[in-house]
Order: sequence, then structure tokens, then C-alpha cells
Amino acid sequence: MAPIASVGLTQSIWLVSGFLFFSILCQLFWKLTYFAELSVGLLILSLGVSLATVHNHQLYDSHYTQLIPVHDIQIDTLILRVNQELKPTFSSRYIVSIEQAGAETTFGKILMYAPIGVCFEVDDRLMTKADIKPISSAKNPFQFDYQSYLARRNIFGSVTVNDSSYFFITPAKTIGGWANTIRKRVFDWIEPWKLNDNSYAIFEALVLGRRHYIPQELQESFERAGVVHILAISGLHIGIIMLFFNWLLKPLHLLPYGRVISLVFTISFLWCFALVSGLSPSVTRAVGMFTLLAVSMSVNRRTKLINTLMAAAFLSLLIDPFMLYEIGFQLSYMSVLSIILFTPLIQHFWKTKHTILVRIRDALTVTMAAQIGVLPLSLFYFHQFPGLFLLANFVLLPLVFVVLLWSFVLVILGSIGFYHPVFGNFYQSLITFLIGWVDTISSADQFYFNYISFNWIEVVVCYLTIFILFRFFRKPRAQRLQHLLICIIGMLSIGVYYSYRARESEFVIFQKGQHTLIGIKHGSSAKFYHDLEDEVVKSDQTIRDYRIGTRLKSTRFQLKTKLLQFDNQLWLVLDSTGLQRSPSFPIHGLVLTQSPRLNLDRWLDSIKPNIVVADGSNYTSYINRWEATCSKKNIHFHRTDSDGAYIIRADY
Repeated sequence: MAPIASVGLTQSIWLVSGFLFFSILCQLFWKLTYFAELSVGLLILSLGVSLATVHNHQLYDSHYTQLIPVHDIQIDTLILRVNQELKPTFSSRYIVSIEQAGAETTFGKILMYAPIGVCFEVDDRLMTKADIKPISSAKNPFQFDYQSYLARRNIFGSVTVNDSSYFFITPAKTIGGWANTIRKRVFDWIEPWKLNDNSYAIFEALVLGRRHYIPQELQESFERAGVVHILAISGLHIGIIMLFFNWLLKPLHLLPYGRVISLVFTISFLWCFALVSGLSPSVTRAVGMFTLLAVSMSVNRRTKLINTLMAAAFLSLLIDPFMLYEIGFQLSYMSVLSIILFTPLIQHFWKTKHTILVRIRDALTVTMAAQIGVLPLSLFYFHQFPGLFLLANFVLLPLVFVVLLWSFVLVILGSIGFYHPVFGNFYQSLITFLIGWVDTISSADQFYFNYISFNWIEVVVCYLTIFILFRFFRKPRAQRLQHLLICIIGMLSIGVYYSYRARESEFVIFQKGQHTLIGIKHGSSAKFYHDLEDEVVKSDQTIRDYRIGTRLKSTRFQLKTKLLQFDNQLWLVLDSTGLQRSPSFPIHGLVLTQSPRLNLDRWLDSIKPNIVVADGSNYTSYINRWEATCSKKNIHFHRTDSDGAYIIRADY
């Protein structure tokens, strides 16, 4: 591999060395109070900068972006190796590594699209001719930026293959391919059980880490009930497995070296489970975290769990510092941290000696503590709050425990060729009850709150409030109460500020492939003009993102019209139905939709607009021709397919 770009690495090394040397000097000669802690913090920060530099693949001379500019350039051949299969959308999607581009040996990851039905396995190697295209950036306001998300995973381009554009070459042999082979074997063991679709989908999610076949309606039900985390292998599932084996192997503690044997067996099973589930980053992270926790609890019980948790997070970030930006990483560690901190505190206020009540209390307090830790992040990323999450988790957590263990029973029985319908029917009954409970909770619309606007500033202030609240309940003091009141006032002030900012008006022509969507916002209400079906427009993701980002309180919908007015300016909308004659009143802007067949020169001479906007519903060839026409006449032209949504703002 070629050397990394020297400037960033050299600066990082000098930064780390400088902080370390300065910290030692201050400790030896000045004995500054708290300076050691500050220096350690700055040292870790500088180490993070260094690691981020090392893990940025674009800085390597042999990375494909250094050899091949990612601007739709056709190259001779690409040799690709499949690393991971993603959930299919309109096409199959894979993360692949580039091994060779033309005659150049290179490396790097790209996103590969293939038609539905064209399947690849992990470690497949293929040769193809393809255009390396850049990942599309976000085109609409408040839209999820998929380009930035992939860039943090060192994916900077994409290719598309079809049935006849590639051929296989000698496959690679990696641990990922070995894990995929084991997963295929598990598939073979489970297939004779003849599970129904929902049971099979839940099994794949809980054991194999694949959520590809979970129906969208079922996914939404889990989200509305506040239990969607059950469908993704996380710390919850790994913790269940670890606690079960700790209980199962407890008799071994009576033997010499019994604790060590129990620990080795538990950790081995956890990593075998990670291997079967495909060694995805989220599973590997969770297993690594609970491995350290298991070692800590077995070897040195006096060690605080919070120190072990921080060590696990630190080691994870040493391996991949960009993991810090992943939602799963943030939610996993915040939930475990919150459980460690808040569970004893809540149990202190809820004391009972009855065995059954103790079990109920423990289940509820753990669920409440975890929710406290992840609530700000959940509001920030998902903008919804299921009010019955406590009731849903109270029933589902022990049920998931049984379902997960019974899944392993089916795998073990299948591996020895023992298939009795009683075992499969019992598993399907568990899944039926689980889904029925989720549907019951999710159907309570009055307890489901969505379209919640929450930005990163509110997240920071909210966590600061939670931290001060924790310290206050541990040791109530007047000063901490003052800090708590200041945080609450800060939260209210932020809400007032953003409510005031939401008063401005906006005119937005959104980017929608094959469709037209225009929004006019006045204060906290907006009206959307569209050509979508009624059921589609109400759940449209573009409108949802805009509604949350601008904190709208009311929305209205209307089929698109020929004439729109905003800030005392008129906009003419021309579509494929055309217009018999041009209007006699002044037109500020012309919007072209649905590829109208018109003589644009004549229209521009007639209405003399200040700007022409072409949305994503038009043919690309038409847009290119219109852009050239406007350029000759010195009229500003905006195309949403490349320039993104067109936005005008005005005071309301």
C-alpha cells in the first residue's frame, strides 16, 4: 500500500508528542491542579485526530480517488471484491472493494448496484467495465445526506452492473467469506422447519443480523411501539446471551479455575454468534463491549463498570474513529452508560423485598434507565417518541429472551437433523404473540408522538440537563439546583428562538424524480402543490423532513396549478399539458415540469422571466437543451437534479 499523505500524519504526530511532553513538564515542575486531567483529555483528542487521518483512505496515494477522478469517467476494467450485502431497495446493493482499475493496482470501497435477482456472495470477485460515479448529495432541505454518511465509511463512488457486464474470477478467501459460508449453512438447517414469513424474517434479524425480509408494515409497527431495537442485533441481544451463560455455567465456579472456564466458554460463544451474524460492525462492537464487561466482572469485581465501558468505547474508536458518527455506536454506549448510572438511582427510590416485585422493578428500571440515555439521540435522529415504550418493553424483553434462546434451539436441532413440528410450531406461536403485542401497542395513536423537531444544540443541552439532574438526585445541593434551573431555562430559550426563526416565509421547488413538488411556507404553516397520489403525499419523506426541519404545525396539500404567488411575485408552471397562450401580466419565474414540448425561445421572449427552474420530473435531454437556451439569453437557469431544491426566503 502506498504511503499516506505525509502532511496530515506528521502534524498529528507532532500534536500528540507536543501535548504529551508539555503535560509531563507541567506535572514535574509546576504541579498544576487538574492540568493532568486536561492534558490527558487533549492527548486523547489529538490521538483521535491522528487516527482519523490514518483511517481516511482518500489520503493514500494508491486509493482509487487519487488514480481515477470520480466524475463519470469510463475506464477499461475494474476488478471488484464483494465485502457486504446491503438491504435491497429498487436494486440489489453491495459494498465492494476495488482491487484493480485498468492497469493500476488500487484499493478502496465503493457502492455497487445490481438488478434485483442478480446475486453475489461475500468474497466473490468480478471483472467489469463500468463508470465510477460520485454518490449523489442531498438535494432537498433537511434531507438525510447519504453522501456524507458513506464518506464516513470511506465509500466515495458507485458502480452499476447488469446481467451481461461482468464475469466472475477466482474468489477471495477472507474471514467475512467464511462467516457468510457459516450463515448459508445455518440457512440450510432452518429451511426444513418451514417457518412462516414473519417467523423466518424475525429469525434472520435476531440470529443472522439480516433485516432484508422484514415487511415495511411490520418495521413501522415496531418503530411506533418503541421496540425497533429488538430487530437489530445490539447490546441487548449480546447481554441476554451473556447473562444466560453466566447463569447456566454458574456451577462451574465451584471447580478449580471454574470461573476462567466459564469466562472462556461465554466469550467464545459470543464471538461465534458474531461470526454467524456476519461480523457486521454493530455486532462486533457489541460483542467487544460485552467481552470486556465479562472479563471485568470475572477478573476484578472491584473495577467500576463505567471504566470498563469507557475502555471498550476507546478501543472501538482506536480501531475505527469514524465509528463515533454511527447512530448504533452512540445509542449502544449511551444506553449502557445510562443503565449503569441511573438503574441504582431509580431503584433507590423504589425499594421492595418481594421477589416478584423485585423482578418487575428491575425490568422496569433498566428499561427506564436505558430510555433516559437514548431519548435525546432518538429525538434527534428519528423525531418521534412512543409513549407506551415502557409497557411494550416490559412484555417484550423477557419474550425476546425466550425467542432468542429458542432460535438457538432450532439451529442446534437442525444441525443434527432433528425436525419435530412441535418445536417449530412453538417458535411460530412466540413470534405470533410478539407481533400481536407490538401491533396492539403501535395502534394506540394517542400515545405516539411524531414530527418532533430536535437539533444538535438541544441534544447537548438536554444531556447536560440529564447529567446535572443525576448529580442532584445523588447529592441534592442548592448549587446543583441552580445549574438545573439554568439548563431548563436554556432549553426553553432555545425553543423560543427556533419558534421565532420559523416565522419566515419560503418558496421551495423540491427535487423529486418523475414528480413535481412545490411548497409555499408562511410562518408555521405550509401548502404543498404536487402531482402525487393522496396516500403517497401524506407519507412522503421529503415533506416529512421539511416539516420537521422547519417546525411546521400545519400542512395542506393541493394538486399543482398553473400559477403561484409568493412575496408579491408570480410564478408560471408549465407541464406536458401546455398552455394556449402566454399570460399578459408580468411573470417573475418559469417552472418547467413533466417535460413539456414547447418553444422555450418564444416563451422567454414573451414573458421575460427572471429565472427558469426545471425540476426532476423532466427528461435530462430536455433540461440540457433548456439550460443552453437560457444561457444564450443570459437568464438564470436552475435545475434541481444537479443544483438541488430551489429556495426563496422572505420575512413573514
